[in-house]
Amino acid sequence: MESREIYQIGKLLMEISGKSFENRPAPSQILYEYFAKDIPNISLIYESCLLSLARYVYDNDFEFFSSGKDLYTVFFNVSGELSVTTGHGSFTLRDGEVMFARDAENYRIEKSGPIPADIIVMRCTGVLPRGFYEIMGKNVLAPLSADSDMFPASFDRLYYVSGLHGTDRYAYISFALSSLFIEIFKCRSAEGRSEAGCQRWIAEVISYARSEFSNGITPSDMSEHSGMSESSFYSKFRCCTGKTPLQYLTELRIEKAKTLLSTTDFQVKYISQSVGFAGCSRFIEKFRKMTGMTPEEYRRKIRAV
Repeated sequence: MESREIYQIGKLLMEISGKSFENRPAPSQILYEYFAKDIPNISLIYESCLLSLARYVYDNDFEFFSSGKDLYTVFFNVSGELSVTTGHGSFTLRDGEVMFARDAENYRIEKSGPIPADIIVMRCTGVLPRGFYEIMGKNVLAPLSADSDMFPASFDRLYYVSGLHGTDRYAYISFALSSLFIEIFKCRSAEGRSEAGCQRWIAEVISYARSEFSNGITPSDMSEHSGMSESSFYSKFRCCTGKTPLQYLTELRIEKAKTLLSTTDFQVKYISQSVGFAGCSRFIEKFRKMTGMTPEEYRRKIRAV
């Protein structure tokens, strides 16, 4: 993330913490509800941050609007029908379907029909949801068929870990969110909504890269993990993501380095090692190429904001 984005995320977390969903009227039932109230600086080190998670039942009509902020929302329709209107058209979100949206884009969701609407709504922010949103491209604001048994269980697990105590819970939340986004990606892949013909293997490779990039893995390691030949893997990966495997790994490392530079006093040499670069000079070279400044210049700039 750029320095301005990190600053805005910090501002966003403070602004949204403890606030309720923007829907009217009140739900008939609240099966569970979580709003982040304590978001320490260390939370920015993790790939994602859960802002809110709730499961509501509406007997009567309601409306849900996008917040207009740079965060991401997942809707899972357990039962009933929801009418979704976006800037590009409208569609119906039916039983067992999920929708993944960026709140900076305009959308409105309304209850459709007489059947009570049982919905799960999750809001989060961070590098992880943004990465999946960008990879999934223009098809995110569309109904995706999901596993009606698996998805409620995934949200239940996320709700459970959000109630744990101690800073370790942020790591558990990040892992649970990662698993959830992989399942959403699989829904899209299984439905054949990818023009590039991406298969489930891409979600597994992305998860592997995100969990292991700090250990210095290479594109060859990613290829081996996919079970494909290197030439086939490189071609298909670029087709699905718009990036080469090396570009993808480098961006992951630079993004993590930016967070460490802005939230810690670690030496540049230590940061370069901790994000998986083989040498400090290589790290500085790549960092300057991607940001237009050295790591130390970046740290001074972000802390002057």
